[in-house]
Amino acid sequence: MIQDDTKKVMHLELIQNKENDELDLILANYTETDDFVPPCHFGNVVIACYTTALARLKLYDALRRLDDRVLYFDTDSIIYVHDDHKWSPPILDSLGCMTDELGGKKITTFVSGGPKNYAYQLNDGSTVCKVKGITLDYKTSQIINFETMKNMVLSQTDDDKVTVTYPSKIMRGKDHRLFSKDMTKDYRIVYDKRQILENLNTLPYGF
Repeated sequence: MIQDDTKKVMHLELIQNKENDELDLILANYTETDDFVPPCHFGNVVIACYTTALARLKLYDALRRLDDRVLYFDTDSIIYVHDDHKWSPPILDSLGCMTDELGGKKITTFVSGGPKNYAYQLNDGSTVCKVKGITLDYKTSQIINFETMKNMVLSQTDDDKVTVTYPSKIMRGKDHRLFSKDMTKDYRIVYDKRQILENLNTLPYGF
């Protein structure tokens, strides 16, 4: 296996049998080398590329027409300011169309600290907070939430950070044994994709 070009060995471990040496084993963790992965007979790369490319074009068309009313967008979603007198994407529950993910509710306050890092308040008073890389359970939600993110964004300082602790987080080692370990993660506002203006609007670098 070590000399097999189609496989990349990630980890080797000797598992000894104390009663009988002939029953010793070697645990090998490996992955298939990309150049030797057999093609899938039930897939089509061209169709897959076309589907994702067309989705990006539809997303760009909506962003272009919404212009500066866009507050945030991802690969498959847009958060924007609605205006009854201006164009808005048609909301239809069908393939290829935008759908309402709020169930008819409206966002009254929105704040974003960077990509995949945003929070908003709805017209019923409830709040939603999304932060990539941090599990927002009950305990961490008391530390990182809508109000926390809003205050950190409005302060516009790079030194602000919030630390969350995960006590006794269950992890798995290379030998596949489970163990618990205390972990901490720092949360801060990181926004370096565009330049931020004084009124918190943003522009691409160079404009």
